[in-house]
Amino acid sequence: MSTTSNPPGLAQSIRIGTLGFTVLGLAGFLPWALGAGNSLGEEGMYALCAVVFILLSSPLLHRLMPGPGSLWRFQLLFTGAFFAYAAAWMLVWFQLRIDKSDYLGLAIGTCLFALIVVWRLGAWKKLLPGFLGLAILHTAGYWIGEHFYIELRSKSELDLAGLHLTAKQCALAAKLVWGLFYGLGFGAGIGWLFGVARR
Repeated sequence: MSTTSNPPGLAQSIRIGTLGFTVLGLAGFLPWALGAGNSLGEEGMYALCAVVFILLSSPLLHRLMPGPGSLWRFQLLFTGAFFAYAAAWMLVWFQLRIDKSDYLGLAIGTCLFALIVVWRLGAWKKLLPGFLGLAILHTAGYWIGEHFYIELRSKSELDLAGLHLTAKQCALAAKLVWGLFYGLGFGAGIGWLFGVARR
């Protein structure tokens, strides 16, 4: 925990974002991996994932906004930004149902996320570089995770470093691996966005 009100530098912000959101990505994808969609439906499952992301965000990422009350200040900012991001993604995903609609939702949601962060931090001049870095890193993590997911879920069994995985275990691992790379990319992007906005 930071004991100073000075914001972290760019490299430290990226490190905080990457480490914190990687854990968050795994936790946020857990309801999907554990089959919450079977009982809640697809919409309910995605809503539950969003709630997990929002509730765990501040303990893992609040050091991006150090100083008195950083937990609550970050929680308020992240809740608004991530809610807008998630709502945009789900709206596009459920309404369009076209090829790569998830990437369109990701682009719109990422733009909203960046807009809210720079607005709350009073850093409008940093919107373009902040958004571009966030969009590139987030999209890269999402894309890499998706490809690992497609590869792993197709396996009927897998031997990995002496560990034998069944088809069901491969499907579970595939979802968590997507969450891992999603977290790495989005987290690095969030760290970049905060670091750029604070410079």
